[in-house]
Amino acid sequence: MFERKPSSDVPQDQGEWIQAEVFFREGQKLDERFPQLRASGEVRFQGGWLHFRPIQEPPTKVVTLPAEVVKRVEWTIHG
Repeated sequence: MFERKPSSDVPQDQGEWIQAEVFFREGQKLDERFPQLRASGEVRFQGGWLHFRPIQEPPTKVVTLPAEVVKRVEWTIHG
């Protein structure tokens, strides 16, 4: 599990959110309740942080993670 930035510091209206698949580095998880090593959602990078909104019903809050826990991000292109 990795350190998270406090959610109260997450800018909600700055920058564009991009649909993507996020792959975490080995040994990292998005959440103990959801032990996947990858997740789909919307992302936005800001400084050394990745802001992530997972795709779930009902919609969840934004999760902010240090960028170094991310192995790669694959953008989803709609055409």
